[in-house]
Amino acid sequence: MDPIDLTDEQLQEELAKRKTQRREVAKPGLLDSPDLSNLQKLCQGYIDKLARGEYCDEDYDHWVYEEALTTLFGEDVWDWIRNQLT
Repeated sequence: MDPIDLTDEQLQEELAKRKTQRREVAKPGLLDSPDLSNLQKLCQGYIDKLARGEYCDEDYDHWVYEEALTTLFGEDVWDWIRNQLT
């Protein structure tokens, strides 16, 4: 069928379907052997600071989140995430 013969609704459905397919194909996968050392150091540092009664920056949760995703999926995960949010 010629795209010119499609209704606006059909075109919107096709665009939505293609967007979903594109996102799924490009979805990052877990690394086979992630290096956990940086994530472990970051988490251990947080626990140690709390145990000593030291101030812990409010951004620690964000740093752990970023490091966890990078560790498990690789640096390219952020490109994919940015594409999903736009």
